Amino acid sequence: MKSITAKEIAQQVERYIIERGQSKNSLDMYHYILSVFIQFCENHNNGNFTEAMGKRCMNDHYGVSDINAHIDRRHTHTKAAVRVYHMMTSIYKGEAIKYRYLPNRATYELESCFNKALTDFELTYQKYDYSPKTIDAYKKTAYKFLVYASQHGYTDFKSFSAQLVLDFTQSLSGYTGITIRHSLSELRIFLKFLHTERYISVYLDDVVKPLKTRSQLKIPSVWRKEEVLKMLSAIDRGNPSGKRDYAMILLVARLGLRISDVNTLKFDNIDWKKKSMHIIQHKTNEPLHIPLLNDVGWALIDYIKNGRPSIETDCIFVTHVPPFKEFSMDNHHHKMIEKYMSWAGIAVAEKRKLGMHSLRHTLATVMLENHEDYHNISAIIGHSSVDSTQVYLKTSVELLRECTLPMPEVKSDVSL
Repeated sequence: MKSITAKEIAQQVERYIIERGQSKNSLDMYHYILSVFIQFCENHNNGNFTEAMGKRCMNDHYGVSDINAHIDRRHTHTKAAVRVYHMMTSIYKGEAIKYRYLPNRATYELESCFNKALTDFELTYQKYDYSPKTIDAYKKTAYKFLVYASQHGYTDFKSFSAQLVLDFTQSLSGYTGITIRHSLSELRIFLKFLHTERYISVYLDDVVKPLKTRSQLKIPSVWRKEEVLKMLSAIDRGNPSGKRDYAMILLVARLGLRISDVNTLKFDNIDWKKKSMHIIQHKTNEPLHIPLLNDVGWALIDYIKNGRPSIETDCIFVTHVPPFKEFSMDNHHHKMIEKYMSWAGIAVAEKRKLGMHSLRHTLATVMLENHEDYHNISAIIGHSSVDSTQVYLKTSVELLRECTLPMPEVKSDVSL
């Protein structure tokens, strides 16, 4: 095989990553990782890259001995390094670069009694009319708990104990506080279900103590008005994908819909005569009725008439690459936003997240600055509590100025 330097391969990888429209932060991370491979090859193989040299670098520098092993999603940098290794190896072998190389987490085979409990758990909460997203979160935590139990020698529910529950909660250390709090809450619900349905004979949900965390610590990311307009104007509305993307972004930016509700928006959710929309929100399972603004309505009409592929589905928005299909409810369209931000020349500062959800934050902030009533904002944004709306006070300097208290003048008797 013809020798090729790591630097030459790295240049091809960087070109590929740029063409994908990756964010500046991602480009910087990949550039650093590529420099590690270049330096390693220069130190050990006269700068030339080989598959074996790539594996040595992964083992010596990143501590990854099995290049195909699953890596926890929390280890973002290591996962990116493995991806870089695979991309460099593909170029070295003369193969096309792929972006997805890492294997998905293998599904653990649970005992039949555990599987039955999981199925019953899901069906019970479907019967209670919980939202699919909430049920999925409950089921994921229940599955993790049962996998943990199986891996530690538990084969049935009879041997479940308080110690097992405590050990599992200890295994959650390392996650963020909010993740642990949600996991513990979901675990209590599952343990209560197991006792109610007589899978276990003792109360174990009391063993799980709630974790108190302060809410709304983070300041939501918001756009400047000119940035939103700049991005919208960068969308090519002369092609079908541009018509679709423009309409989807407007629904979030102008009406404040969650992207999960945009993905699953159906034709019968729109009353064209009354110029209104009515949906059942996926997150809260609550109804939402909002007016259909003119610019949003015309964008939808333009897409439906002139851009949407012919496909048998009630969903308005679909993919434009065959086979045409509906979007997943969990698709957040980060790549879509990043692409149009790049086209519009919008730079993103570190730690500032500008995705679809931040467009909702922006709408709420603008409404607050216009001194709209909290209840009106909460109703339009679709919050189940007015308290959730108050977090947007943090995003506006002008609003924060209105919250300041006058400081009394302090007189001092001490002569200097």
